[in-house]
Amino acid sequence: MVKEFTLACEISWAEYQLLFETYESFNQQALTIKGWSVTIGLATIVAIYSQMVGRLGKTALWIASLSVIPFWWMDAYWKSFQNAYLGALKTLEAEPTCAITDKPTLSLIGLWEQEYVSLDFVGLLFVPSVALPHAIILAVGIYLVHRHPPTPQ
Repeated sequence: MVKEFTLACEISWAEYQLLFETYESFNQQALTIKGWSVTIGLATIVAIYSQMVGRLGKTALWIASLSVIPFWWMDAYWKSFQNAYLGALKTLEAEPTCAITDKPTLSLIGLWEQEYVSLDFVGLLFVPSVALPHAIILAVGIYLVHRHPPTPQ
């Protein structure tokens, strides 16, 4: 009985470690997405003002400003995947002991899917950790289009 108890604890701990490492690995991917968003969005905006863009300058500025939207969407989508792991982590953390039951407690796929389905993806778009820096670049680009459009050369 003690050997089974220890094995159950070891399996639960291994599952928790795997879940936590997976959950944390999403942060690096989010930083990469944000980096690409800033690089493409701001670099294009700066390039528009530093070169002669002609009569299509305002259109180019719109495109540069809106270029962050796919990255913003991808960032929120990626964050939704990360957040789906929280339910499984919370379930494992809520177990006060490694008690043996008749049913196996390992249900990573079921817990992840249940958590993912319940997420509010549109609401996640406006969480600061997802919206920044995309929203700032979009706002700056739209402001520049309306208040300080590039002048045709």
